[in-house]
Amino acid sequence: MGWKYFKKEEFACPCCNQNKTNISLINRLDILRGRMKVPFKINSGYRCSVHNASPEVGGASESIHLKGGAADISTVGWNGNQKYLIISRAMALGFSGIGLGRSIIHLDIRSGPQVFWIYDS
Repeated sequence: MGWKYFKKEEFACPCCNQNKTNISLINRLDILRGRMKVPFKINSGYRCSVHNASPEVGGASESIHLKGGAADISTVGWNGNQKYLIISRAMALGFSGIGLGRSIIHLDIRSGPQVFWIYDS
């Protein structure tokens, strides 16, 4: 696959380098990145069960990251307006799970209706 803004390797698990990232997730992120015209860093993509359960991640036992269907993104110096635009455009592109944190936005392609949440920390 050829994406304009991402390489599949960016989504690999950092502890074991496994990568079961869903191609549809990367496709949508690539489109979103093009529409935003600001670079995204992939903070977390696919996670193996060991990495997901590690203290530094503390991921949910049923995390979509374990199935390769989620990514946490960030960008340098973003503001509230940029976060709003990312979230609204992500919704329009069919991302079904969107979580807003102080320094990241979680985007996923879970099945079912769209859900949105805010991280406590």
